[in-house]
Amino acid sequence: MYAALVDAMRAVTGYRGPDEATSGEITVYDGPEVDIPEEHPRRYLVIGYSGDDQPESPGGAGQSVIALAAGTRPSEENGTLRCLAVCQSGEASLTADTARTVRGEAYALVAAVDAVCRGVSPGPTLGISPVDGHGQLLWALVTDHSVDQFQADGLVCWIDFTITYKARI
Repeated sequence: MYAALVDAMRAVTGYRGPDEATSGEITVYDGPEVDIPEEHPRRYLVIGYSGDDQPESPGGAGQSVIALAAGTRPSEENGTLRCLAVCQSGEASLTADTARTVRGEAYALVAAVDAVCRGVSPGPTLGISPVDGHGQLLWALVTDHSVDQFQADGLVCWIDFTITYKARI
């Protein structure tokens, strides 16, 4: 799921991987990749975020076996993926609208991830492909989030959010 969501987000127009030279776009990091650069772009996403100072789990999943018909034993997987959306003003002097603008940009990143998870673009599989006709992403969406805003060479807005999904595998 992590790799598929990273790939899906990097395929969306305006998003890119950290090693791609295109400037002005939103960088999508695959979990620990976010710790590699010394400086981050003004706007970025972390898929598989595990926390800042005291790392936590970047997500998890559990499975249960269900019988749909005689002779079938597909499993259902319920899981979560933890992510982070970050936007920064990059300006030392703030205006009355800076907080609203930066926060709005961060929420737009969360909305873009939610759109990919719901299958708006590029598709609702997120790496779960049919195996013997049983693999299917039933649903995936952003289910909760927390916002943190602070000043550090301009205003920074972090949205730590969770994607919850259910799949038949």
